[in-house]
Amino acid sequence: MGVVFFHPPQGFRPSFFKKVVERVLAKERKSDFSVSLVFVNEKESQELNLRYRHKSKATDVLSFASNEEKYLGELVICPVCVQKGEKELARVVIHGLLHLLGYEHEASQKKAFVMKQKEERYLNQGTNG
Repeated sequence: MGVVFFHPPQGFRPSFFKKVVERVLAKERKSDFSVSLVFVNEKESQELNLRYRHKSKATDVLSFASNEEKYLGELVICPVCVQKGEKELARVVIHGLLHLLGYEHEASQKKAFVMKQKEERYLNQGTNG
């Protein structure tokens, strides 16, 4: 399992976020998978969000699934859109990971509830110790 970081923001603690990712993947029985976290500015986030989701605004996280074996994909994160510290950035990472793992929150209320419950559980596990 590997976590690769591209363009992390100042003050970013790779070891903390690696642990958060590893905990989520372990709980989802995907410990042998890898993922990339790419940090972008607001303009890049807006351009990607427009291109792939047809929304003309920056967003906190975009998830791009991969077809490669044992590689979940890429999370594109805009730290400027998060702005609430490390725990909120961890929430965004977990949210994006859940999307890469196939969870969805826009399809139905039930799916949204399941995803939100997992997000909260993993956030509490991943940021407390």
